Amino acid sequence: SRDSTIWFGSNSDGLSHYDGKYFTNYSIQNGLKDNRIIAITEARDQTMWFGHRSGVSSFDGKTFKTLSVEDGLSRNNVHAVHEDKDGSMWFGVWFKDSISHYDGETLKTFKQDEGLNTNNVTTIYQSADDSLWFATYGKGVFRYDGQHFTQFTMNNGLASDIISSIYVTDTFVESADGTLW
Repeated sequence: SRDSTIWFGSNSDGLSHYDGKYFTNYSIQNGLKDNRIIAITEARDQTMWFGHRSGVSSFDGKTFKTLSVEDGLSRNNVHAVHEDKDGSMWFGVWFKDSISHYDGETLKTFKQDEGLNTNNVTTIYQSADDSLWFATYGKGVFRYDGQHFTQFTMNNGLASDIISSIYVTDTFVESADGTLW
């Protein structure tokens, strides 16, 4: 995290936060909604976000708050969490209407009839042109330009339609026109 500490999510026992010397553990006993952590990200304001099977929880250093189906998520099974350049949060959900956008007040879920022909988002990345890229399990990659979704699959040259991650390396180049290399 930005404060040079490390967060670890477990499969069944919650979170561990390492400050370089000590571990602090968090679980449902401390207000975390679910002990099985699937995704972790840190927002610019240093709020930590944790995707799990009961939705997505934010942690401001003191209190956990959770968004779930009751708040507008299509499903509680959140596998990807990403903060965009505007400070909004994006959640990749497993099994149904896979993407939700949270601007801090309103939670909007994108439906399949809006061009998102997938049920399983594995990770999210925002490119320099502000497009959001959603890797999926079985449907390739979707690019969202703020208005429309465009799907890329093996038919477009991907090695597989099962995409588990998007990673930018030191040798990664994004050209001025937004082409990813």
